[in-house]
Amino acid sequence: MNQNKFDLLKNHLLHILFLVFLLIGALYFVYTYGAKQLVENKATLATEETNFNNIQKDYEALKEENDKKRRQQEEEERVRLENEKNQVEKPIFKTAVVAGDSFSTNAPLFEDIIRLLKANGLKLISVENKSSGVDDPIVQYSGSKFNSCQINMQILGSYNHFQKFLTHLYDYPYLIHITSLEVIPFDKDKKTLIFKLSLILYSETSTEGN
Repeated sequence: MNQNKFDLLKNHLLHILFLVFLLIGALYFVYTYGAKQLVENKATLATEETNFNNIQKDYEALKEENDKKRRQQEEEERVRLENEKNQVEKPIFKTAVVAGDSFSTNAPLFEDIIRLLKANGLKLISVENKSSGVDDPIVQYSGSKFNSCQINMQILGSYNHFQKFLTHLYDYPYLIHITSLEVIPFDKDKKTLIFKLSLILYSETSTEGN
């Protein structure tokens, strides 16, 4: 009788041990699989986050480029309208000085432009000049009455400073014709821009002086 109870208890114990080992194996499998899934999910999440950040950077770069193009178009349109207004309302600078070339004759106007650049926190990094030829409608209209000179400048500074410079240039008392304006980024500093500005200066020789 006791032997039967012992055998029965032994069988129960074996079943219990089997179930314990089975449970431990199941828990180990679940833990291992779960940890693996967690690592994979974390890696996937990191990849998705990197992709999102890259997309966001591309969007911001595209938005910045579009904003620059829009500002340039707005500035070009403002320049065009101001030019039309100036051509109607602004007088021609008169000088009693007759120099050997048109740039020297218009030198007082150029010196004023340099002062305006400095006063508005801008830096002139290059300049070239040439006589304004037959392509200029104002010279065509006046014949040889006016001395004209085209100035091509590259200017370094911020967008806000350049806007202030243009405002002062529009308020300048004598006729200056802006022929082109191009805005390009400055590689060394995102807040700084390079402005390629071309304009024409005019003067009229007069025995009465300015």
